[in-house]
Amino acid sequence: DLVTFMQAFFKKVPEFEKVPLYIFTESYGGKMGARFAQALNKAIQQKKVRCQMAGLVMGDSWISPVVAVRAWGQYPYATSLIDSAGKAAIDNKTSEVAAAVKAGKMTEATKLWGESEELIETITNGVNFYNILKTPDNTSTANHVMGTTRRPQRNDHVFKLSEVEYLYHHHVGQLAESLDALMNGPIKEKLKVIPANVTWGGQSKMVFEALAGDFMTSAVPNVEVLLNTTSLKVVVYNGQLDLIVCTPGSQKWVENMHWAGTKQWVQSTRKPMESSTGGTVAFSKSFKNFTFYWILNAGHMVPIDAGEVAMRVMEEIVGTKK
Repeated sequence: DLVTFMQAFFKKVPEFEKVPLYIFTESYGGKMGARFAQALNKAIQQKKVRCQMAGLVMGDSWISPVVAVRAWGQYPYATSLIDSAGKAAIDNKTSEVAAAVKAGKMTEATKLWGESEELIETITNGVNFYNILKTPDNTSTANHVMGTTRRPQRNDHVFKLSEVEYLYHHHVGQLAESLDALMNGPIKEKLKVIPANVTWGGQSKMVFEALAGDFMTSAVPNVEVLLNTTSLKVVVYNGQLDLIVCTPGSQKWVENMHWAGTKQWVQSTRKPMESSTGGTVAFSKSFKNFTFYWILNAGHMVPIDAGEVAMRVMEEIVGTKK
């Protein structure tokens, strides 16, 4: 429980109680961050935690899964990755995801999410979900484990587990090697407090499978509560080349929020962010305490693809811009 952790943290190092706290998140962390921010704010109001919470930042975040998935037809179509027939097939499959969520069949929706990704991989000949302009890697862990072609029919229980396993290898397994090396090497050595038998990522597969029924739930209501009841900075940023959480999908849930300032935000003017040479690297649009950043030439992992821009965005948010 993150709130319990923060209680213990501030008790251990009370000097941080007066330091502005920003919750920076990415991908699925955005959903968890939105819920965490709401719970922490409540604990602060109840005087269970003493801290200066200042804002929530959600990067390429899985806030509205159905809206994200439903954008998987239009976005690759607009970027020449599929034709109209491919778009129709993808739209048909993602409509099944939406129907399952509407019926409250959340684990079934996760299975259908996996099927949708496999379909897209097949139609696009292995598009990189994290950055559509990066060369497809047909030797990836996900392809080795599950393949990109349709598999024979099996009973529903086995099929469901296989789809979750596919999603794990697609979104965690194939990205783990370099991060594991960093966290279990230099970071672990630097911290000097992590037991030898504790391994970064060692439990990730179990956690992923345990969340099978939670993946397709929405965190939009949590974001709305923060905007409607607090003065916290709420920020969304999205990489232009991200497919898994593509910008059109993120814009759609933002533009449909039940927030008093939604209409004014939509009507606000975007501001360009330029590089030192004058090229446009991002856009932002703000109204009151909400800001959306469009990060150009970056995929799902904005800090990796556009590190300098990500740093500038962070500095703008926390108020340390020079």
